[in-house]
Amino acid sequence: GSGVRVNMVEADLPLIMANKDSLQKILGNLMQNSLDAVPDGEDAVLDLRWRVGDESVTLLWADNGMGLDPDVADRLFDPYFSTKSKGTGLGLAICRNLADRMGGTIILRNRPDGTAERPGALAELTLPRMHARNSEG
Repeated sequence: GSGVRVNMVEADLPLIMANKDSLQKILGNLMQNSLDAVPDGEDAVLDLRWRVGDESVTLLWADNGMGLDPDVADRLFDPYFSTKSKGTGLGLAICRNLADRMGGTIILRNRPDGTAERPGALAELTLPRMHARNSEG
């Protein structure tokens, strides 16, 4: 099977400052990376959660893939670095750049709740909240 199962925790989310195209690019990239990380013949399982803070909203995107090799984890965001045979490896560098431009951040690590056999990756995309401009200024 090459299916995708998405478990998303419903959340009451505030407005964030984001560019729609940029956001779609980032999410598309996370999806592609998660699909690529799952061994052939297995379904991808994505667990999406939200963390809402006073100043920002974070999307926690976890997958059931093979996780990150600690040796390369800190180089994942370098342009042209890739662990895949296909593709240029620009994806995550572009994601970080887009997140930066929106005043946000993106980090990628292995899931804290993963197993040794199947660590899974966790991406955290944090974007600033839009502040209501009240009349008192």
